[in-house]
Amino acid sequence: MKKSISILLVLMLLMGTVTGCAPKTVNEDAEAFLEDVNEVPVEDVKKEDVQKPRPVMTVGIPAGVTAMSLVGVMDKTIESKRVEVEYQIIPSPDLIAAKLINKEVDAMILPTNLAAILYNKGIEYKLAASTIWGTLYMVTTEDISSWEDLKGKEIYTIGRGLTPDVALRYLLEANGIDPDTDVTITYLSGATELAPTFLSGRSTISVMPEPMLTTILMKNQEAEILFDFQEEWATATGTGNSYPQASVMISDDFINEYPIATEAFVEMVDKSADWINDNPEEAGTAAEALDIKLKKKIVEKAVERSNIRFESAEDAKPAIETYFEILMSASKKLIGGKMPDEDFYYQK
Repeated sequence: MKKSISILLVLMLLMGTVTGCAPKTVNEDAEAFLEDVNEVPVEDVKKEDVQKPRPVMTVGIPAGVTAMSLVGVMDKTIESKRVEVEYQIIPSPDLIAAKLINKEVDAMILPTNLAAILYNKGIEYKLAASTIWGTLYMVTTEDISSWEDLKGKEIYTIGRGLTPDVALRYLLEANGIDPDTDVTITYLSGATELAPTFLSGRSTISVMPEPMLTTILMKNQEAEILFDFQEEWATATGTGNSYPQASVMISDDFINEYPIATEAFVEMVDKSADWINDNPEEAGTAAEALDIKLKKKIVEKAVERSNIRFESAEDAKPAIETYFEILMSASKKLIGGKMPDEDFYYQK
C-alpha cells in the first residue's frame, strides 16, 4: 500500500511540475521520465530527478583516437531517456586541463595518467570508467621475431619520458633488454613524423599507435607487427590485463546533483564501446562525420587493434594502480606526484 501511495505522489509531483511549464500537455521529457519510473525503485527517485527529468550533460572529447570509444554517444546511436549528452570537441591537448580546471564540462575522456595529474592538483572530478586499453605496437620491415633480435637495433618512437617511452622501456627491461645499452632509441618530435619516417625507410623499427599503424600497414605491404604492447604488458605485469590508456571522468557536481543521470551516462559509455566493436563500418562513417580527425576506412580497420573496452572504475582499479606504479617508477610527475586516493574512483 505504501509503495502504491509513493508512486502516486511521484506522479502527482511530476505532473505538477509539467503543468507549471506547459498547461494541459505533457512534454516529451516528462513522458520519457514516466517510462523510466517503472525501471527505478521508488525510493531511488529523488525530488531533483523529478523536477529535472533529463538533465543535459556536457562532455569534452579530444579529437583523435581517444574519441573512438564515445563515437556511439556522439552520433546519438546510443542515447538515454535519463540524460541528454552534448559534446565539445577539444582540438588541442593543451585545452583538456583548462576545461577541467575551470569546470567547463561535466565529463571528459582523457589519458588516464593526465586524469591522475589533474586530480592531484585538486580538480573535483572522479574517474568513472576506462575505455581504451592501449593502442601501441612495434612495427618493422626487418626479418626479426623476438625481443632478443632487437639487440643492436635502432628503435624510433615519440614522447621521451612520457607514456609511450615508459611502456617501451618497461617492456624492453621485462624481456632482458637494457634500453640504454642494448638498443638505440631515437625520439621523433611528434606523432606526425612517425609514419613518414617509417614509410621513407629511414626507420625500420618503430613504435606506432593506432590508427597510425593501420595507415602504415595499408601503405607498406612489407611492414609487420612485431609486438602488441598490450599483450606484452599483460604478460610482463602478470596481471593478464593491459594498461588503461584513456578513461572517462565526471564532475563531482554533476554526480551529486544528478546521480541517476550519471549512472545513465556511464551505461551509455559501456554500450558505445560494445557498439563500435560490433559495428566498425558504421562507426567509421560516424567518426568521419563527427570531425574528430579520423577517416572512415582507417577507423574500420583500426577498431580491432584499438582495444576499446569498457571497465568500470571499480573493475579497472587494479590495472590502473599497476599502470600508475610503473609510470611512477619512471617519474612521479607522470601521475602528479602520488597515487590518487580512493575519492579518485567513482562509485555508484
